Amino acid sequence: MISGHLPADWEPGISLAIRAPLGAALQIPKATQRLGLLALGPSSVRLLPILKHALNNSISVALLADQMPANLPDVVEYRNQAQAQKIIDWADYLIIDRPLSQEKELTEQLMALNLSKRTKGMMLFSGAYPCGGLADCGLCTVNGPGKSLLACKGGPAFNIPDLFS
Repeated sequence: MISGHLPADWEPGISLAIRAPLGAALQIPKATQRLGLLALGPSSVRLLPILKHALNNSISVALLADQMPANLPDVVEYRNQAQAQKIIDWADYLIIDRPLSQEKELTEQLMALNLSKRTKGMMLFSGAYPCGGLADCGLCTVNGPGKSLLACKGGPAFNIPDLFS
């Protein structure tokens, strides 16, 4: 299935070069019992597909977002931004979705959430990758505490401890 419209010059038999996905994928360890999903941007839509996997594996889930998504299963606990620390303390694994364009400095945000090298989880950086994931433009640079990474090349999902130097 193709999303969107096809370019006008495409016709049957045209040769396409298809590339495998780049970067790191989200991974939830099998031992996870309590999963915290934190949407630090305006929407939690990128985290919602994780719910099905977690619930099918009997993992308890708490979702932090600005707004509660429609049709959120009753077994998923919903919290707002003011309750972030409660979810972080409760969860044995975190998945955090953060826009690349977020104005707050990553280091400042990691410290505000009390995240450290010992925090188990992944941070997913959402945004546009103008170079198509070739790591040529540097617009997706993630500046963590003492470390700079390219979200298109090494991400878009990073283990939280890897964001620290």
